[in-house]
Amino acid sequence: MYILVQAKQTVEGTRFISVDDIKELEADSTYILKWHDEESINIDKHKDHAVLRYMLGDERIRVYVGLDKTKVGYGYRSWLICPACGRRTAKLYNVSGVFACRKCNNLTYMTCQASGNRLEYLAIKIRRLQHRLGVDISDINCDIQEKPLFKPKNMHQKTYWILKTQLGIMQMHFIDEWLKSVRG
Repeated sequence: MYILVQAKQTVEGTRFISVDDIKELEADSTYILKWHDEESINIDKHKDHAVLRYMLGDERIRVYVGLDKTKVGYGYRSWLICPACGRRTAKLYNVSGVFACRKCNNLTYMTCQASGNRLEYLAIKIRRLQHRLGVDISDINCDIQEKPLFKPKNMHQKTYWILKTQLGIMQMHFIDEWLKSVRG
């Protein structure tokens, strides 16, 4: 007897609202957050909470999300309060029209699903670094030394060189793992 185990939905493939989207907004104001596919959500920001208003099919949904702050060093860190469990979180994910934290929505990360498959794990890491550097991500083995690669706007030079070095190292690890798998 075989049991079919379905992979969990990933954080990377889910729409979300970040505390960064809300914390800088002025209180007692309404804002519209749009995703790439033109779907949007209205956010009514208040002093200690926010109200998310959106459509789910023909139904209008209103979700109250608490806002919290904790003292860190010389400043404060902002948090969203998960409407489902009451935990502090930096992001609320929308799964089937319900905004909740990663744990309540039973989400995982792509790298967790790639555990045990070193080549897949390294490919995910390489694509993330390529995306941050603005490199064509269709080829994970593209040589960044041969092609002119310009530092993305608003990225510090030191960060750029660190990411570029990490990308080269990851690509070498990927080639080593691939050679190991081919040799058997």
